[in-house]
Amino acid sequence: MEWYDFALYGFLAATIGQLFFPSNNPSTSLLASYGVFAAGFVMRPIGAAAFAALALLAWPLAGWMKTGHLAAIIASQLILFALLAVPLGSAPAIFVELFPSNDRLTGYSISFNLGIGVLGGATPAIATWLIDVTDTPTVPAVLTAVAGLVAALALLGMTDRSREPLR
Repeated sequence: MEWYDFALYGFLAATIGQLFFPSNNPSTSLLASYGVFAAGFVMRPIGAAAFAALALLAWPLAGWMKTGHLAAIIASQLILFALLAVPLGSAPAIFVELFPSNDRLTGYSISFNLGIGVLGGATPAIATWLIDVTDTPTVPAVLTAVAGLVAALALLGMTDRSREPLR
């Protein structure tokens, strides 16, 4: 079924390009249509790469912010936000793929609330405790690195159901 979808999209790419990406140049419309098609192949690996980059850059960026220079702090935060925006922008679509339709709302709600409410709520307390115990103000970067690594592995380990009908 998956290859039927790809073949159908490829067959209709010129029409899709004209309808959804109107341009004076038909080649531009066609290229935009193919670009959207290609995004379906690369979004999950790109999201995993962004989480892996977050894991690798957390400690150096925390050290850069520790210098106290306003430009370093702003640049570090912008890099962290950009790395998080890539996978989190596609998170709702990924959640839809994970759960069958009769359990989708429950599964999405529990996953979201446990992730944000419990883990997100406890993270400042854990970070504060780690700073107190280790006397290292950049130790929360270790939490960020571990979370990024776990998220990258989880994203790479997920079954890609983007080409299957919603169940």
